[in-house]
Amino acid sequence: MRKPLQLLIALVLSIMISLGWSEDNSISTAPGKQPLLVKTKQQAFRSAKKYIGRLVMIGRLDDSWLQARPETASRTSYKGRPEWKVSYVNPAVKEKSKRTVYIFLDDYGHYTGSNYTGD
Repeated sequence: MRKPLQLLIALVLSIMISLGWSEDNSISTAPGKQPLLVKTKQQAFRSAKKYIGRLVMIGRLDDSWLQARPETASRTSYKGRPEWKVSYVNPAVKEKSKRTVYIFLDDYGHYTGSNYTGD
């Protein structure tokens, strides 16, 4: 029963995103408006948390990640492009190497990748 609910949530979220909905304007903006830059760690944490939810919905992360706590947010670069590296820690994960997930975001809060290494 959990799978149909996850699919429904993923569908609703996909529709909202495709229509340009975003609570902090990090995913899209109204026509003619400039997207907002992610300037603070708190904004980066909020954007990354949304993507953790999406990764849970598509089955890439366990449901326990929805309770994960933010750890760090820092500026870095990848292939010469600036980005945010945001880490979340989930103490419920038994395997130590997978207890921290890193979410990478561009300057506008768009997801560019994720992994367990931070590289």
